[in-house]
Amino acid sequence: MEVLQGVKSKGDFETLRRYLDSYPQYGAKSRETYAAAAWMYFFLKSKGDAVRSAGDCLIAQIALDHDLFLLHNDRDFEKIGRHFPLKFWSGL
Repeated sequence: MEVLQGVKSKGDFETLRRYLDSYPQYGAKSRETYAAAAWMYFFLKSKGDAVRSAGDCLIAQIALDHDLFLLHNDRDFEKIGRHFPLKFWSGL
């Protein structure tokens, strides 16, 4: 969702959507994923490292649940990574 919302035209949207559809998709394993993401949001806020989007916490928690590397261009993931064991892919 976050990648697709940044496109500039309907054509780009469809092209990027087809491209992304060619990759495996990962989601919440259970309701516990949502609770863990909400806890992450609360925890970061309580530490003075609040993130702008609870959605970023959900993305981070899904990455943690599936032991995935996260490719991003978002400073909120850096904040999350200071407190949680996210793995980042820096191949760009």
